Amino acid sequence: CRILWENRAYGESPQWVVFPESPDFLATNHNLHYLAGKLILHKFVNASNCPDGGLFANGAPNACGLQTSYNQMLAWQNRFDPTIWGSGKEYGIPPIFIKSLMEQETQFWPENAKYTYAEYGFTQINELGADVALRWDDDLKNQICSTLLFDCDPSFANMNSFEQAMLRGGLTRSIDAYCTSCE
Repeated sequence: CRILWENRAYGESPQWVVFPESPDFLATNHNLHYLAGKLILHKFVNASNCPDGGLFANGAPNACGLQTSYNQMLAWQNRFDPTIWGSGKEYGIPPIFIKSLMEQETQFWPENAKYTYAEYGFTQINELGADVALRWDDDLKNQICSTLLFDCDPSFANMNSFEQAMLRGGLTRSIDAYCTSCE
């Protein structure tokens, strides 16, 4: 990415194209209100000494809840750094970009969302994203396919629409935050 950006009229490469030498360089210390609220709501943080248990009625942390959850919020947003860094290295994607995407989409809370599309996991993948991933990554396609279908030989693009739908559903289900049997 850095090489591509250096040849553009944008000046210096943006920070997200830099590949840090180790996962330690991914560490962030952002105030993530959504994450803090979820940590309190799901009892990862005890904010019982705060007014209203540290939360407003809409689930956002009040000032006391944000302060009480601060250390856990920092630990949580950095707990996935080794995995993010390793995935970036394996797939050639800058890990700062991956982490930024996760922060933007979910603030590192792997919850399912139902807006226009059902979205799952840290990056809020939906059926359209699953389709792209399955077309791009044969290993992923084979991993999901082997649990759902008898014949996994053809490429995803050559499967019939029913088989493709089965695999898209299988992939999104495998990252369902509420699936107790999923990795």
